[in-house]
Amino acid sequence: MFTTVPFSTDIRLDGGQRAALYVTTGAGSSGVLSRAGSAVGTAVATNAHATLHEGVAVSGSFGAVGATSVGEAIVGYGVCGP
Repeated sequence: MFTTVPFSTDIRLDGGQRAALYVTTGAGSSGVLSRAGSAVGTAVATNAHATLHEGVAVSGSFGAVGATSVGEAIVGYGVCGP
């Protein structure tokens, strides 16, 4: 079961540019759904417009870096230009 997080931004990423998202949850939360990964930077999903890569789990607000992980999320985006 997913919880929708209403998040909208107008960050522009040009072709070949990389960006990272840091997701945090509040006290008492069960956390962010993820699974074990194999190596940071490994592509886990790709299409003609974007590629999502594995990252790491972090404990707390910018706490200790943990194991490689793959966030279980549905990501929506728009494509500008040709």
